[in-house]
Amino acid sequence: MKKISESAVRRLSLYLPAEGRTVVARPGFAVIIAYNPGLVGGSDIPDAWHSRFPATVEVTSNWPALAKLGADERLVAAAATLDARRFDPDAGLVWTPQFRDIEALCHMIELVGERAAVSLFISNVHEQIEAGKVQAAEGAAVARMLDEAGLGSLKVRAAGRIPNLHGYPRAVTR
Repeated sequence: MKKISESAVRRLSLYLPAEGRTVVARPGFAVIIAYNPGLVGGSDIPDAWHSRFPATVEVTSNWPALAKLGADERLVAAAATLDARRFDPDAGLVWTPQFRDIEALCHMIELVGERAAVSLFISNVHEQIEAGKVQAAEGAAVARMLDEAGLGSLKVRAAGRIPNLHGYPRAVTR
């Protein structure tokens, strides 16, 4: 059996902070990491890990499947269009609502109606902006997505007394 040099062992090791231990690769060793890229300070993997992985696979939302499940087609189309912009380096988008977000919004619309559902949805986006997990430009893009989905009639005056995000009222209590 071929002996592995000390430097190779260091190169083939991976520190797991959650477990407080280091794993050393042996023949047949493989790692799969799942995370949500772009959530500011939330879940990005350390830069040093990128050099240790020869390939990455990004799983994206299956928008046609969401439409087949009965989600509002205009909302799904608007979300898919916005999501495609994440891959444009000039768009400045790292985060966009995904399958689960749009599915939840559609379900909430069925339960409580458009006005309440969109207010809850936009409140969640606002909270993520306030927490630094989503950028303000991404919040503006979400509002445009709702416009494109035909929900603009729900808007209030952006400068009015009702708390809102780009004209979409937030679900808040006073």
